[in-house]
Order: sequence, then C-alpha cells, then structure tokens
Amino acid sequence: MKRKCPVCHSEKNEFLSNLCGNMSIMGESFPNCCSVNVTCSCCGCVYVDIDTTQEVFSKYYNSDMSRGIDYYSMFGVKETQEYYEHIFDSIKKYITFDSDIMDLGCGLGDFTKFLTERGYRNVLGVDPSERNIETARKKGINCIQADSFSDDPNLIGKFDFIIFSHTLEHIFDTFSALENVKRMLKPNGIIYIEVPDASKYCDVDFSPYFFLTYEHVVHYTYEILPKIAGCFGFDLIQSEQFLKAASYYVLYGLFKNGGQYQPVHYNDTTKLAIQQYLECCKNNLKIYIEKLEISQEKLILWGIGASTALLLTETFNKCNVIKLVDYNPSRQGLWFDIGKKKLMIEPPESITDHDATIFVLPVMYKDSIIKQIKSLGLTNKIVTFG
Repeated sequence: MKRKCPVCHSEKNEFLSNLCGNMSIMGESFPNCCSVNVTCSCCGCVYVDIDTTQEVFSKYYNSDMSRGIDYYSMFGVKETQEYYEHIFDSIKKYITFDSDIMDLGCGLGDFTKFLTERGYRNVLGVDPSERNIETARKKGINCIQADSFSDDPNLIGKFDFIIFSHTLEHIFDTFSALENVKRMLKPNGIIYIEVPDASKYCDVDFSPYFFLTYEHVVHYTYEILPKIAGCFGFDLIQSEQFLKAASYYVLYGLFKNGGQYQPVHYNDTTKLAIQQYLECCKNNLKIYIEKLEISQEKLILWGIGASTALLLTETFNKCNVIKLVDYNPSRQGLWFDIGKKKLMIEPPESITDHDATIFVLPVMYKDSIIKQIKSLGLTNKIVTFG
C-alpha cells in the first residue's frame, strides 16, 4: 500500500493505527485486505492507506452499500434548518441571485433546494449517485449525475461558487478531485469546503471510532486548510469551526481561485488529534466492554457497517458474541473473526435466541434500529453506546 498524501501528494508517511482487516465490508469491489491510518511526513495530513482505487470508491457511492443522508430525519427539522442558515450566512456575501452555483456532492438535494427557494436562479446539484439524483429531482431542483472528476465541458470554467460540503473526506483521489474542481471555477470563483473537524472528535458523545468510518479516507484539522490553499493555488479568504446541527464539530474554508502556490510545511496537529481520539475511544469502550467480559452474557451485535466494523477488530474478542446482524443484504454473508469465533453477518430475521442481549452499535441510526427490533416482535434486552 502506498497511497500518496491527498493534500501535498508526498509518498512519505508514518503508520498511526490499523483500521480494518476486511475492507470487503464496503462491498464486493473492495479487496479482502487490511487498511491503516497514516500521517504524511511532509505536511502532517492524516489519511487512510489501502490497496484500492478511486474507481472502486466511486462504484461504492453509486451502490446499495451507500445511501444518501436525510438531514431532516437524522438531525431534526429545526437543527437542520439552523445548520443550513449557518452555511448561508457564511457564503451569502460572495454570491448574487445571478451567480452560477454548484452544490457538488448534493446528496438528496436539500441544500440545493434551500438556495433555490431563496431566489438563487442558477443552482445546479451534482451527485455521483443515481438514486440520490432521482430523489433530488422529485424535489423540483436542477441536478445531474456526475462527480468531482467529471470532464464535462459544460462544467469547466462555469461556476462563480462551488459548495463542496462533507464530500472531500470521502474522496480517495483527493488531489485529482481538487485539481479538477478548481478547473470548474471561473478565474475568481470561490469554493466552500466543509469537513468534520478532527481536533474535536473527542468532544462529542458518539460511539467509539465513529469518525474512523471506512468512508472517511482523509481527516482534517484547521491547520490543514492553509495547506490546501497553498498546494492548489487558492487564497483562503475565510474559515471557521462550529457545531453542526447540535451534533458534531466541523470546519470550513472559503477558497478563492487565483491564489499563489505555496510550499507546505509539516505540522503534527492532525496526527496528535487522531492519536488522542484513538486513546479516548479505548477509554470509553472500557465502560461497556469490561462488564460484558465479566458477565459473559450472550451478545448479538447489530449494525455492521462502515462506521462500526472497526469495533469488530479487537473490542469484543473476550466477550460472548454469538451473532452479527445487519439489515443490508449486501453486507450479509461477510465473515469476521471475533476472538476465537468466526461469525457471519446475518439478517435480523435470523435471531431466535431471545435471552441474548442485542448491542446496537451505530449511534446515528440507533433509534430507527430499536424501532425495527421492536417491530419484529423481539423481546431481547437492548443496549447502546450512550
């Protein structure tokens, strides 16, 4: 494995931690191999090193393994609306009603619709997922199926403003993506980049290792933003850290096209942030796991996905895990080693032991999973993180 740094493109890196021993949890296109977290020895960026390609990730995001997020359902209507207003307040002085605006990685199209309803006439939603675009079109917005690597001549040099929100951390070939997105801007165009803030991973009460989801292949801190500007010829004209939808911390930068390319300098802030997060996760897990190790109660682990499969690496090795469950048929049939046991992910309907405790692993979807458990008539004891 030797993925180049997504920011400065250096090949020199330092191992930080193991991530996964079976990347096929992301789909059949991914190899059954390990992945690791590394830090760039030249600029300090932290990213995932894995033997795969951007094409494999692109296929994943247009498959049943990945689904668009409905912010209104996940965070609530009030919180989502306030979050969109926060973004709008940050960008409104840089756009006019006639500006050509692209919402790149628009998902289900809700923020694209938000801008359109405020009178911005030339807003285009773009997403690689055919399913997401079909949903977005039903909301009456202008959108197309494409991604940050598109060479469509109708997109090159067209946009005054590009919104690139919670997309960059998911892109494997980040360097090529940013180079191409820069080509889509007009000479003085501006791009809004928003990503999770790795320096604040420890400050929210999510399930352990939540932010080390396999979908997040790059981790960002505030100190990385000027490096992005220097490596890609942008001027960083505005930036901020804030709490997204009363949920977790993010940071954004507004980058103006036409800046000077600058050499990068090493900074270990992101490396230290990830090391601190790893230690926090281990400590937080002790609260739950030590009791289960002592009691040896039978456990069914429910919700084996990109944000929770890291928990299967070592966490439950000394517990009495008897079954792995996930509702997604694409994940059913995958095998994981839990201590000395080899367990296959099975559908919820396979549960017959009503004395076993169901441990719901995902935090973001725990309410919907608990509803599903009850709808199946299961009377098992249910536990969650938090």
